Amino acid sequence: DFRLNVGGTFSFTKNIIKEQMEEPRAYDYLYSTGKPVGQIFGYQAIGYFIDQADIDNSPSQQFGEVSPGDIKYKDISGPDGVPDGKISSEYDRVLLGGSLPRYMFGVNLSASYKGFDISMMFQGVGSQNSRISRNMVEGLNTNWGGFPSILEGDYWSTNNTAEQNAGVKYPRLTRNSVDANMS
Repeated sequence: DFRLNVGGTFSFTKNIIKEQMEEPRAYDYLYSTGKPVGQIFGYQAIGYFIDQADIDNSPSQQFGEVSPGDIKYKDISGPDGVPDGKISSEYDRVLLGGSLPRYMFGVNLSASYKGFDISMMFQGVGSQNSRISRNMVEGLNTNWGGFPSILEGDYWSTNNTAEQNAGVKYPRLTRNSVDANMS
């Protein structure tokens, strides 16, 4: 009268780009050849700017005006192979990881008893990097919608103490993407 079924899956993925035409790069680590598909390159964040003195004594970020609470990036290198005091896409981008999941797994359970049954399935991925999209963290980016709960109490603010700001996950909130066509 009673039946129980249990099943599972597990997969491990590893891939490498063997050969691809690429433009010359400043450093070997910037090439995609020899690395897994879906690698993400970007700047290495080292925290948030604390105050104007911190901004003045840090490498030039070259992404527009910088304020306390903005992301502070690491100066990796320059044309001579040593940090040059400015953050540039040519010399300071680093490999941040891959976007494809390394592990995928699943478990399915089902049980039945005298004509009644129930089934459940659980699945997941592990060891995967992803980009945080603009809509995930930018509250009201098109002047409508709700404030993302993921940010609540975990962003840099002038209302926080220095200790609170040192432990937050997200930079200061800004309003820099208002649609210019709206009147």
